[in-house]
Amino acid sequence: MDINTKNVNPVDLVAFAKLQLGVPYLWGGMDKKKGFDCSGFISYVFSNFNIPVPRVTYQFTNAGVDIPLEFSKPGDIILFTGSNANSGEVGHMGIITENKKGVIQFIHASSSSGVVISGMNSYFIPRYVRVNRIFIPGYNPAKRGITKSAGGR
Repeated sequence: MDINTKNVNPVDLVAFAKLQLGVPYLWGGMDKKKGFDCSGFISYVFSNFNIPVPRVTYQFTNAGVDIPLEFSKPGDIILFTGSNANSGEVGHMGIITENKKGVIQFIHASSSSGVVISGMNSYFIPRYVRVNRIFIPGYNPAKRGITKSAGGR
């Protein structure tokens, strides 16, 4: 699935996402005043930049380009299983905020804490599924003949 990120800088997207820190969790929520679930948070952040994205977490599975975790960059989407680490099904997601020498941080709507920044810890490591890069320099799915490149890989 292609997502047209237009000319949006992923650093700007991450900065806007960080403005949502502390917003409470609400299952099915997409409203800053009421709360977000994980995909509602992603939808809210991207919609601020007029970038349409899927509303449901699992629909991000094939969005963009699969990137190894160690090559992740701010703005990449990180996908996890839900509460059942063994399911293999995507059920949670966030936005990478930093990768400092392999130490990954991401922002997400946590069911226990609302919008927070977390690291890859003992809870998230076994639930990790993949990282998708949707900010691909020079790639515009509206134009034909331009091929995708992972960029920086």
